Amino acid sequence: MRTTRYYTVPTQAATPAPSYENAVVELRARLTRAVAERLSASDVPVATLLSGGLVSSIVTLLADRPSGRPIRAYQPSFPDDP
Repeated sequence: MRTTRYYTVPTQAATPAPSYENAVVELRARLTRAVAERLSASDVPVATLLSGGLVSSIVTLLADRPSGRPIRAYQPSFPDDP
């Protein structure tokens, strides 16, 4: 058996870390763009499934803003849920 190394993890970041404020702006821009790209590809009504977590809530918020169409959001529940 032969072992071959295909990748070496860099020991330092290639660029310095952005400031907190710049990171927030960049993350918001990337998330907004990603959601908008998925919405623009849809030719049918769109809905989101709320899992109870932060990510599904953020995606629903971002999907509702630019679309001009109402976004339906669903949250699953079960008979024994409080």
